Amino acid sequence: MSTLKVNTIQNASGGSSSTADQLSSGRIRAWVNLDGGGSTDHSPTIQASFNVTSIADAGTSKYNVYWDTDFSNTSYAIAAFAGYDNYAQQNWVSSPTSTGLSTWKQTSMVQLIAVYANNTSPNRDPDDFSVMAIGT
Repeated sequence: MSTLKVNTIQNASGGSSSTADQLSSGRIRAWVNLDGGGSTDHSPTIQASFNVTSIADAGTSKYNVYWDTDFSNTSYAIAAFAGYDNYAQQNWVSSPTSTGLSTWKQTSMVQLIAVYANNTSPNRDPDDFSVMAIGT
């Protein structure tokens, strides 16, 4: 096995440079876009991903995302979005309120819930669900 040691990495045209430290600590480490099965009522499927081995349906509008390479601790940052094809409602993503931090966010996975913001309807699976994680 060979080791490549560099101070800066650039694309072929000499732009878009990053240091090795930036790559290891500040870039998006994992992401996934999935079809949550909302309007067609099917199991969630991964549309595209990086560093994600699988997803699991953990209940209505709840998903477990399993990282391919584990994070070194649970201090990584999460950004997520949930969308519904036919509804102009505000939606957000949250941690499950019935569990503690150690349960929903682990080095090997994260569990998130998509909240459908319509006071007259219960939560339902979103059509589009995206998550990205940044950390080491």
